[in-house]
Amino acid sequence: MNPALSILIVDDEENARVMLAQMVELIGHRPLLAADGEAALALYRSAAPDVVLMDVMMPGLDGYETTRRLRACGGDTWVPVVFLSALPRAVNLLRALEAGGDDYLDKPVSLNELHAKLRALERVAVLQRRLRAKRDELEYHYQRAEEEARIGAHLMDSLTSMAGLRDETVRFWTHPVHRFSGDLVAAARTPANVLHLLVADAVGHGLPAALNVLPLADAFYGMTAEGCALERIVDELNRRIRRLLPVDRFVCATLVAVDLYRQELRIWNGGNPAPLFVSSGGELAELHLKSHLPLGLLGQGAQEVRPDTIMIHERGQLLMLTDGLWEAEDAGGVPWGQGGLQEALVDAPVQQRFEHLLACFQQYTAGQHVRDDAAFLLADIAHHEAQQRFDLRAPAVAAGAPPSVDEHGWSVNMRFGARELRTLDAIPLLTSVVERLEAGKEHRRQVFVILSELFTNAVEHGLLGLSSSLKGGGDGFETYMAERQRRLDALDEGHVEIGLERALIDGRAAIRIRVRDTGPGFDYNTLDLAAFGQNATPYGRGILLASSLCYSLEFVGAGNEVVGYYCL
Repeated sequence: MNPALSILIVDDEENARVMLAQMVELIGHRPLLAADGEAALALYRSAAPDVVLMDVMMPGLDGYETTRRLRACGGDTWVPVVFLSALPRAVNLLRALEAGGDDYLDKPVSLNELHAKLRALERVAVLQRRLRAKRDELEYHYQRAEEEARIGAHLMDSLTSMAGLRDETVRFWTHPVHRFSGDLVAAARTPANVLHLLVADAVGHGLPAALNVLPLADAFYGMTAEGCALERIVDELNRRIRRLLPVDRFVCATLVAVDLYRQELRIWNGGNPAPLFVSSGGELAELHLKSHLPLGLLGQGAQEVRPDTIMIHERGQLLMLTDGLWEAEDAGGVPWGQGGLQEALVDAPVQQRFEHLLACFQQYTAGQHVRDDAAFLLADIAHHEAQQRFDLRAPAVAAGAPPSVDEHGWSVNMRFGARELRTLDAIPLLTSVVERLEAGKEHRRQVFVILSELFTNAVEHGLLGLSSSLKGGGDGFETYMAERQRRLDALDEGHVEIGLERALIDGRAAIRIRVRDTGPGFDYNTLDLAAFGQNATPYGRGILLASSLCYSLEFVGAGNEVVGYYCL
């Protein structure tokens, strides 16, 4: 069944309008009536007719001028206009076509002729309707896409505006193939001032790829703020990808923890190009790293998420990147490659290395379409300057003032048994306690450093009986961490106690920190903290750091208990 059309009838003679309206209704269509050109223009705009029957001779705006104005306001929609006139066809047909008309009927109009004409125009009218519907649908989807793009762009801009990425030691660059990038760059500091870095590359391009990396950012920043270890973060990111994304989606990622005080880099790399370390003098150091599967494809087990530990022996810069950087091609289709990347790094002075690397990349790919998202992050790595990152000021109290517990103050006590130590990451819990202390941000950060160092010392050396000397040698850290995990898995008894309470030192507010383990202890009379400051070995700095932040720090009992006071 042919659809009913809306027919705009424009005629200044009422009898003619009524007669045409009856004929239109008889044929099965819906008439719209206008007595002059102005009324016709108003109805045309409001009712959007399918066909116009236009009288030529009318007062005011005649049929030709009215049609010109209809065409001017019709936009992209073409509505057939059939002129009606008693004047000779030869005289008026050319003017009608020039005015924008499509056909011509002689007055008086016969029913059969009108029916045949409208039937011929039905196909055009139906096509116009379909085009309008498609246009409206496309406009709707376009507006939705624009809104989604606006929100997505806001999210991605927010992620690249996080405080960690404004860190003075970090510079980064991203280049999306489409509007959104599937490459994510993130940076943040833990409560212990360890710098965490993340460079991720999701499979695919555009908004779907960008959505794949969004779950990583929230977990990375949240867990870093809680002080979680790098392996815990890797494990959680892998779980999120497996839980939230389709099975064919994965994310290549590089995570790095920069601990300047311990003079070490902890690096986990899964699927990305390996990071590069360039010294201040431009020498490229090869980092021997294990290769892991991308996030979302990792299996279970500590070995899968355990990072490599690299000692920092000199100042330099660490480059983390996605494969889009060295896979970009020049005009001849030759990839930039690792060679071009390394050449750009070592040829530039350290102060201009970021700008030089970016300029070399853009020059190499000039005029070429980069087919994959690209991103890199350049972090300055200092050496023997870590204590400057802490506010190691002398407490403004009388020398030798005896500390005392504030009997009217607060106290917090916690105990971690063997089961909790095997299955629970205690550091985030300690972070939540420290965050609620009556102290400013800088004080809370330093209390956290003291507490986490003493807790780690109690677990690893007190309960597990690990020797820091295991960290010596090329694979020392790997050996140490593997043995730590083995002993922790086998731990079935013992516990660590932690006590925090408000104290006073010469009338000044302080915090008393007590950590005790059920291990055998050690002869602390042989402990020489000053010697640790001269120690070039990759261990022993944790106790030195805790001691340097405290007003006083001493081991008691069998050496399995340590008490420190921190001045607020």
